[in-house]
Amino acid sequence: MNKEFFMIKIFEGKKRVLICPLGWGLGHATRMIPIVDYLLEKGLEVVVAGDEHVKPVFLNRYQNLEFIHFPSLHVKFSRWRNQLIPLIRIAFRVFNASHREHRELQKLIAHHNIDLVISDNRYGLYSKKIDSVFITHQLNILFPEPFGWFGFLGRWYVRRHAHKFTECWIPDNIEGIRISGALSCSAKIPRNAKLIGLLSRFASLKTSTTDEKHWDLVVIASGPSPQREIFIEKSILLAQKHNLKTLILCGNPKGMEENFVNENILLLSSLSDEEMLEAVQSAKYLICRSGYSSIMDLIAMGKRALLVPTPGQTEQEYLARYLKKIGLFTSCNQSQLLDVGLAELSNNQLEPLNVSFFPIE
Repeated sequence: MNKEFFMIKIFEGKKRVLICPLGWGLGHATRMIPIVDYLLEKGLEVVVAGDEHVKPVFLNRYQNLEFIHFPSLHVKFSRWRNQLIPLIRIAFRVFNASHREHRELQKLIAHHNIDLVISDNRYGLYSKKIDSVFITHQLNILFPEPFGWFGFLGRWYVRRHAHKFTECWIPDNIEGIRISGALSCSAKIPRNAKLIGLLSRFASLKTSTTDEKHWDLVVIASGPSPQREIFIEKSILLAQKHNLKTLILCGNPKGMEENFVNENILLLSSLSDEEMLEAVQSAKYLICRSGYSSIMDLIAMGKRALLVPTPGQTEQEYLARYLKKIGLFTSCNQSQLLDVGLAELSNNQLEPLNVSFFPIE
């Protein structure tokens, strides 16, 4: 597919593009970076509207970018594996938030002279007056057992809302293996759906090859509280158990000072793209959540990892099982993390894959 396909079909004649990532963690924001880069390269003006905690993701990278405070729905999961009650609450709040966001979007479009909106998993950000794009890798909403049969309602909901947008973009391979598996495969996909390749800010960075290992273990934490903090605590205990020189990237949207647990374990909020790539490349072992944005980043960096899904998040649990089954990654449940041996963490070099990244060459 020609690289200019996207410009011709949706960007032609546009001047100001509004980017609106979902604010659940940082993954939805960081995966917008390749799209922002592409828009700026083509001479379009980019405005980002999102939660306050994603602001540094963009302003630290693009000094003159305009940012609008436009919060998405705030979520908080339980400390326990069963997330059914929190998920039911979130579902009702998503429905109400979509209507509120839709009304607010019309004001933003008029006030900031927007002529194209790109929404990452924010269902209400469509417009009848201008073109809009909906980005999602999850056409199938996976419900926890024993409510899996509700899946048809999830598919209907996604398809119904996707059709309100001009186009629906699925960040996955156009040909070959589908990284998102059954999540993006549906018997009735939206008629405006397009595969656009994987989205990762690391796809354009050169990976270095070195035998020197600065870290025994690098842990990439992400996702909502309190499960992110529990994951970090268990990772610290695992590192202490095996006496590993460890870097833990805490994914704390609010930022934090560097913190040494002991002489071998360092906690950091985040790193620049180049620093993170260097840390990952120089690690013997990697542990990461199985969020889709994290998986796309690992593939872009050419690294395998032990995937530990957030307990009760059916999407992450499915991706961990699926990617383990097809041999791309290994995985374990969070409750089993302290039982993981070094043999299960070894071989973090990912075999070359035939994958496509946005923008398609």
